[in-house]
Amino acid sequence: MDAYLIRDQQLTAAFNQVHAFELLQDPIVENEDVEEAEMPETDMTNEQFQAVQQALNVEQRELYNTITASIQRQQQDESGAKLRYFITGGAGTGKSFTLKTLREQVNRCYGKKAVKRVH
Repeated sequence: MDAYLIRDQQLTAAFNQVHAFELLQDPIVENEDVEEAEMPETDMTNEQFQAVQQALNVEQRELYNTITASIQRQQQDESGAKLRYFITGGAGTGKSFTLKTLREQVNRCYGKKAVKRVH
């Protein structure tokens, strides 16, 4: 019974992540000569951002929480320490999804576009 519950939770998380990833897709640029700085930035609605947050897996959520807590400490002048992370993984493991979610969170924490683009 526990195995079925775990599998159901995994499938639900996978579905949520696929749906949230669709929200994070970059806009299609017809003209390849357009500079990256000219590409439109789309802001997520609060509902979209909540869906993206819910789609994070355990490891992604841990990184998200660590970075959010660090930003909050920096804003309260408790610690000026900068975080440095190396994020790696095979194709389709959620690196871009995680980084785009973190970009949105950092921008929301600072109330401005602190991070403009994630590659």
